[in-house]
Amino acid sequence: MAKKEEIEITISPDGTIHGHTMGIKGKECMEVVKRLAKEVGTVESKRFTSEYYEEEETAKVRRTL
Repeated sequence: MAKKEEIEITISPDGTIHGHTMGIKGKECMEVVKRLAKEVGTVESKRFTSEYYEEEETAKVRRTL
């Protein structure tokens, strides 16, 4: 089963955009934020959740010859 990844975006009355990623771990989270910022503007501040410090899930392939 694929993991669920979400981005919650809130736009404040003053036009400030807040983004919160969920289910995206480690440095992959920052890559998503960079792509989002490219579309909507610059990042003024960052706060990391515990998910940022978790290891990214990767698939390992083992091949026996």
